Amino acid sequence: MIVKNWRNSKPVMEPTIHGAGIDWRVFSRCELNSLDFSACLKKLGFFAFAMLQPRGSYQPHGHDHEEIYYIIKGKGIIKGIKENNITEDFNIRSGDVVITPVGEKHQIINNGSETIEFIAWCADERY
Repeated sequence: MIVKNWRNSKPVMEPTIHGAGIDWRVFSRCELNSLDFSACLKKLGFFAFAMLQPRGSYQPHGHDHEEIYYIIKGKGIIKGIKENNITEDFNIRSGDVVITPVGEKHQIINNGSETIEFIAWCADERY
């Protein structure tokens, strides 16, 4: 069994992808494998706690894996960007779960006055 608190994880900022967002990777497959937990979470790439400051946004980006977000606190918009650059905006708020499909670009925008806090995890055994 492994128990970790996000506060003990190193914060990561990737401005070219996540813009103003900050992620704390609580678990990653690489870490679990190094601890001889290779049989655990075979389809999980990472599990992270993330924050997006008021009026901040992630850069539009996509992945070759699915991501799932669970919104803990705050509200904003997640923009889905299709291959033909047609966008679809979804309002998000605490309690919402978002799934981003493989390859679809997306962007989280905090248009509110409080920090958005969310859990993000990657469904990709290659991560």
